[in-house]
Amino acid sequence: MATPEFRRTEFISQSSTFAQFLRAGTPCMTAEHLFGSKHLGMVAIINEPAFRELCPELPVSLQLHDVGTPPGRHLADKYMYLMLGFGHEGRTTNIIMDSPLGDELERQGYDRAAICANIQNKSYPGGYLTAGGIDLDSLDNVKRYSDSMGIFEPGWEQDFFGNRWYASGSIEYSPEAYVRALRWHEGKVVLHEDGIPHLLGYQRCRSATYAYVDGELNRGVQTPLVLALDEAYLADELPPEFFDMTDYEAVQHLKRCNPVTKTIIERLEGRDFYYPVEGVSMITSCTLPGDPFKPEGLESLRDNPWATRELAQALSKQLGKPLEDVCIFLQYGDKGYRESDIPILTKDGELVPAPPSPVEYRFTYRIGAYLYGEPTPAECEATQAFLSHVTLN
Repeated sequence: MATPEFRRTEFISQSSTFAQFLRAGTPCMTAEHLFGSKHLGMVAIINEPAFRELCPELPVSLQLHDVGTPPGRHLADKYMYLMLGFGHEGRTTNIIMDSPLGDELERQGYDRAAICANIQNKSYPGGYLTAGGIDLDSLDNVKRYSDSMGIFEPGWEQDFFGNRWYASGSIEYSPEAYVRALRWHEGKVVLHEDGIPHLLGYQRCRSATYAYVDGELNRGVQTPLVLALDEAYLADELPPEFFDMTDYEAVQHLKRCNPVTKTIIERLEGRDFYYPVEGVSMITSCTLPGDPFKPEGLESLRDNPWATRELAQALSKQLGKPLEDVCIFLQYGDKGYRESDIPILTKDGELVPAPPSPVEYRFTYRIGAYLYGEPTPAECEATQAFLSHVTLN
């Protein structure tokens, strides 16, 4: 905990943005989530002796699984892949294997290779509990985020498209109670039936939480930030050292970058936020996760890492506004949906499949815009026409 690598996580927001920009309050710092995850790992090995024997590094694996997280969390992963060839998971394993933190792990007798295998989900049951299925990482993260954002019941808020499809029922669950229901039975991880209410609560809570994450409020910070990072990367202003910075250090660095990046960062830091313009939303349900529709051109948008920047450039020219005043977001899929593959151990000792998720899978394509300065009716109309044209053509 005293190593520079871990101490940095005390200054990285758990949200996919910089801590300074969160107008709804910071859910937590990454270090808090890591301690919470480690706690669940301790509960697991204390409650089920087989886990202590089979994966003794489980708690420390959970404590370190996000130690390589860059400033901006998942928003910066794209640039890590482009520059370094791996995301924050790869960075985490590099830190564990070759850093003062890794040296300290070895000094204390931990198996660094086993920790990395758990984090990369290349071991069983340690990898499964750390990063596979409904893992202990997600159990802590979803609960911690939803509680801090005040998400108490399904349907608490609509996004600016007016779309929400939560399952009925409580989103309350106890991560500890779920973990205490885990068993090692016939060579596999199973869930005792006492844990079913917490499994269903987690699935509902995850859906509600990601609805907030993809909602108007959260997108209003993330969308311009993506454009700012794109411009910095393309101007060769993101050095490899950027990924080792804290949120505060990253913001100070970006304020010294090109005019577009500098302007966006200074606006967000000053709580001078962008206005949403209602876009296009296409949703369809299907039984299993997949791609039930493929409108012409949408796959190319999804697979192009610079799609939102290119669209923002086109729309800014059409509106006669500078690039830093126009930003676009795309959503493709359903991040809030999480099916469970864990077998259920009944009180009679039988194994049965997990119940189906109470949340309906909704494959979603959305495109929307945020403009700086309150848009005029004419700007809203032109923006909506542009977004419709992109979707249909």
